[in-house]
Amino acid sequence: MIRVRNPDTKQQSVGVAVYWSGTVGEAVIQALDRGEQKPEAARTGASHDEGVLMADANEQLVRDGYDAFSSGDMEKLGKLFKDDAVHSVPGDNQITGDYKGVDNVLAFYGKLFEITGGNMAVELKSVTVKGDHVDALHHATAAIGDKKLEGDTTLAFTIEDGKIARIDEKPHDQAAEDAFWGK
Repeated sequence: MIRVRNPDTKQQSVGVAVYWSGTVGEAVIQALDRGEQKPEAARTGASHDEGVLMADANEQLVRDGYDAFSSGDMEKLGKLFKDDAVHSVPGDNQITGDYKGVDNVLAFYGKLFEITGGNMAVELKSVTVKGDHVDALHHATAAIGDKKLEGDTTLAFTIEDGKIARIDEKPHDQAAEDAFWGK
């Protein structure tokens, strides 16, 4: 249990903390101060107090990954993965396969930017947290010469010990992905 006193209202808050980090922790304290019994539980899908902060930490980890990827900060991105992480890409094209180990995963991301000449972007649309599993829906745009890709993909993240252990890509239109990336 944690007990926190709000310096403005002198009110005390009590809650259970599993993970505690920056703005997530501040948001939970504020929610507890407002009298919420399960802050953010409805949004994250957490079903009990002990899971609320863990769910938020897993969501934040995925959001931080998207931010790092989108800004090209591979150093920051690499720190979010377990050393033996796997990114699995389905389909029948030049990027299909399992990229094993953080160095190979990061090299794969570099390959995406290389193939597209830096013309690839992802916009995170939604995040759904179910314990150590996080589904992130994004809209991707990319170009290779005259070929254009625009579509949605779900990335299914598995989180272990606060780090990304596995990503399984699930394009909503695999045929379009195969046609775009080619062989």
